[in-house]
Amino acid sequence: MAEVAGSNPAEPIFFFESEAKIVADDEHDEDEKLHNQLCNINKKAPAQNRDDDVGPSSFLEMSLRDYEQGTGRRRPRMFRWEAESDTISKPDAATRADGLEHSSEESEDLVGASAGVQITQTYVEYLGDNYEKRQAEPLSSRLERGGFPQRAAHATRRRKHSELSFSKSELDSYVVWKKERLAPKSKDWINRASQVLWDCTHGDVSEETMTGLRTFILDKYSSEYSHRKAVGFAVAFLKRLSKTRAEPLFNSLTVYLELPKNVKVRKTITGRVVTREDIVETLKRIDAAESEEKLKPQKARNYRAFALLASYTGLRPSTIQRLMVGQIRTALKEDKPALHVLAEQEKNRVEHWAPLHSVAVMALNNVLENDFGDKEDAKHFFMYNSFENWLERHRIPLPRVSDPNKAHLWLSDFRKFAEQFGDIISWDTTNRKYVLAHGMTGVEWEHYKNPQREHVYDKYMEAWKGIDLRAVGEKQTAAAKKPAEIAKEIDESYKE
Repeated sequence: MAEVAGSNPAEPIFFFESEAKIVADDEHDEDEKLHNQLCNINKKAPAQNRDDDVGPSSFLEMSLRDYEQGTGRRRPRMFRWEAESDTISKPDAATRADGLEHSSEESEDLVGASAGVQITQTYVEYLGDNYEKRQAEPLSSRLERGGFPQRAAHATRRRKHSELSFSKSELDSYVVWKKERLAPKSKDWINRASQVLWDCTHGDVSEETMTGLRTFILDKYSSEYSHRKAVGFAVAFLKRLSKTRAEPLFNSLTVYLELPKNVKVRKTITGRVVTREDIVETLKRIDAAESEEKLKPQKARNYRAFALLASYTGLRPSTIQRLMVGQIRTALKEDKPALHVLAEQEKNRVEHWAPLHSVAVMALNNVLENDFGDKEDAKHFFMYNSFENWLERHRIPLPRVSDPNKAHLWLSDFRKFAEQFGDIISWDTTNRKYVLAHGMTGVEWEHYKNPQREHVYDKYMEAWKGIDLRAVGEKQTAAAKKPAEIAKEIDESYKE
């Protein structure tokens, strides 16, 4: 064994595997010698091979091991590296350290390496049944034909990237599946995003097409939210293809669709201010359009009820759109009228009560008595789309909004008015969050709070009782009246 640690690198070198274990003193001395021999081999290996990541020096750093069948005792194994021929050879049974015969199957049972380095499949192949044939083939030849697993995998990946594609029918079926039970606005974005994806790729999925798609989206849309919607659709579609086809390369190409980091300008407060005068002006315009016969009485009643309900309760426009005639009818029959909003009607899926102000009660009753029968409880109460289009055409100005392109009333501004006006009239914060269904998160709301209808109504009316937003051709608006007159009028209308 003294020749193993010799200084001549052309001589055959033998190495053994050893691992830390509890052994007798004599066995410990033998293991220590084997360990020292392995260290000497690594130090004295040829310099030209030490830097070669696939050459024999990397293989020298791996010690192979196996088990004696039935005993579980670890035995040393011996392999030989021929430095001159640059090949790996397998010694015969006569030259093995343990003196035992080993089958070819046992030779392939490679558990691991003592240095903690996993043995690659390339070197394991030299210990297989075709050892004699592979022994004569130098490592350089295997490199030229891509025989090493890592290089072969990269070549396969490059080939597969160029072969990735999808059909128009696959994209269309995904769009149909994606649009199920979505709002019209969400469906519109899915249609646009899918069309952009197909126009930029025509079914070809590669680094070039994904980069081109990303560039097109960034140039076409100026809004960051539009970028997210369009790119998000493409990423979701590629992830679906990677799962349905069991091809992870689709998912790997999503890295080319990552959006650039943008510096966000943080706003301390909103620039959209809606005042009481803006709500009164909206109601006046509805009345004027009705008196000039530019608006049918049925629509005028419905628009007025929408504006008053949204201003007094701050409910989301999408929630008001889903309200049914039966819900309104049931709420108006109560002594302390409060609308029971179902969880599926709210954006944040929270069931709650919305108290109805006496002014809103009169407007809702007017619509209910004139436009709906007793057997129409399953119909939607409000003309949502019609009122939205009417506001868009008339563009009721908002003087306190600085941006001229946005300084007109939207449906969502009624909710903003309720939130902002609540600060002026000292509306209780907890009651306001509950009625608006806004910010109802955390342990308190999930496990402790459960306000009842009558308590919600009483707390609500403490702030809103003296507020009248009507402008129905009266000589004196609610803003010019004394608080006592307002309270008396509201109480009388409530009793009726």
